[in-house]
This record gives sequence, C-alpha cells and structure tokens, in this order.
Amino acid sequence: MGPIGRPDRVSRTTPTPDAGAAGAPAPGAFNPKELSVDRIAASPAQQTQRAASGGMAVSALQAKLADAQAAPRQASVSVPPYVGSQLDKNGVPADQKKEIADAIKRGDYAEASSALDRTGKAGNELYDLKRQLDFNAKVVEDTGGAVTPGLPPKKAELQEYFATFEGDKQAATKAADAFERYGKAFHKHPGRDKEVDYGGEGPTSPDQALPPARKVGADGKVVNDCEGFAVLGKDLLGKAGFEDAEFVAVRPEEEGGIGHLQLVASDENGCTIVVSNDNAEFVGLREDAESALRRGADRDVLVGYRGKTIPEANTNARDQVEDRIWKP
Repeated sequence: MGPIGRPDRVSRTTPTPDAGAAGAPAPGAFNPKELSVDRIAASPAQQTQRAASGGMAVSALQAKLADAQAAPRQASVSVPPYVGSQLDKNGVPADQKKEIADAIKRGDYAEASSALDRTGKAGNELYDLKRQLDFNAKVVEDTGGAVTPGLPPKKAELQEYFATFEGDKQAATKAADAFERYGKAFHKHPGRDKEVDYGGEGPTSPDQALPPARKVGADGKVVNDCEGFAVLGKDLLGKAGFEDAEFVAVRPEEEGGIGHLQLVASDENGCTIVVSNDNAEFVGLREDAESALRRGADRDVLVGYRGKTIPEANTNARDQVEDRIWKP
C-alpha cells in the first residue's frame, strides 16, 4: 500500500432514522434502527436480561467491577521516565513534580491530572500528558478501580476496559469515544503521506501496533499509521461487541496515488463504528458507513477494496483496480 494519508478530524454525528418508515416493527418489538443513545446494541434476549438485572446484562466482568467498587483501591503504578522528563523540561517545581508522581503511583490519575493543572503548565508541551492522565482517570472511574492502567496502558488492560461496554445500551457511543480518546492520547500518526513498516502487506495483530513492538516516544506516544489504528480498533472494538469487522482500503483512481485504510466494525444488530486513524465515529447502521468512509479517506475520487484482514484489503486494492465498490 502506498504512503498513508492523514484525514482531517471526522465529525461525530448520530443519524435519526425515520420512525414512520414502511416495514417498521410492531410496537414493543426490537428495532435496530432505533439508534438514539438511549437504546442501541441490544438484542431481545439482552433486553430481557437487562430488565431482570436493572438495565444491564450480568457478566463475570461486571461482577468484578461491583467487587472493586466495594473494595478500597490499592493500585501500584510505575511512573515512566518520560513523565519526569516532560515535567523537568517544562520547569515544574520539584514539590509539584513529586505530587504528580505520587498520585500516579497510587493509580489516582484524576488527582495527578488535577495536580498537573495546578502547575499552570497543563497546556502546550504538557497537553499530551494531560490527555493521558485524563484517559486513564476515565478508565479507573468507569470500572470503579477494577482496571487501573499503566502509562501507557497494556493491551490486556485496554481489552478489559473495552469489554465493559458490551451489552451497555450506549455501547456504540461509549466505545467510539473511548477509542478516539485513547488513540489521541497514546498514539500519533507519522505525518501526511508517510507510513509505518509493519512488514508484509500490513499488521495482522494489535501487538504490532503496541509496545514493545512500537517504541514509546518522549511524549509517551507510539507512532502508528492508519493500518496500526485499524488493527487496534478491530481488537478493542471487538471486545466491546463490535465483532463483525472488515478493513477498507481506499485509493484514488490514478494508479500509484496515495492510499488510506479504515475499519468498519458492527455489532450483532448492525450498529456500526468507522475508525479512520485516531478518529472513531458511530455512524448508525452498516449501510450508513459509506459517507463516513469518504470523509475519513479525505479524497475526492475514491476506489474502495474490502477485506477481513489488512493484507487482504491491501492486496485487493493493489491487484483489483477495476473491481470498484464506489464510483466517482
């Protein structure tokens, strides 16, 4: 695949389907087209199970979360060297530096973020660190301390966090938002029209887009292009219940033009998220994904090629130029 483009920020919109459309289910029947944040990603069986359990499906993980909320947090987190280096570089006094580090060690990322704010230096060079602390604080909050991630979070910690969204009535919006916040906090693109060499026709495992395969930089981020973001999205969104996933490689009609790769991931009801680099958008149903793919590709004339793996999508994009999914 050619050098990878970096699309602009994808807008986040939630379509409102026509409630009076022909063929609508009878009153009270499950309708996957009801895509408001109050009711998505739930099958009839899941709705019944939720009703019996106060609105959310019961799982071993949710039981773990309940136990964690009832128990005092006793996290122990290592402070990576880049944190101290960034604080020193920006002239944070030793006492405030210690306050931030001590909060991180306790796994109290919310306090660490507040302490960073009190330095008056949370913007500019420390903005990325602020986003990292805030993302981890949200993980701790959402899981009641059952998941206290490191800096950067490990794959297993992320998988456990995203698994908490499965069965939630707001799974699509929560999972898309979490992936976008994670991607912007701990990853960065190498730059427009640049690419990362994952070997072969592209990465086949999320491990190829995470440390130690990818080096953590001085800003606490790893460099990934669209393929790295897509393979991470497939893994993490899959844990949230969006397991029906395919990769879409897009190229201009001109042979040898700049390419891009995105992910389309749906749950069992067709609720769909599109990932384009560090942007993630809940688009509605799967048939609503094309407009998001076009925005994410940032190209005027597109040809798209699909595959269940990145190598398959890239191979189709290279070898099947005339087999077009989209027409200009």
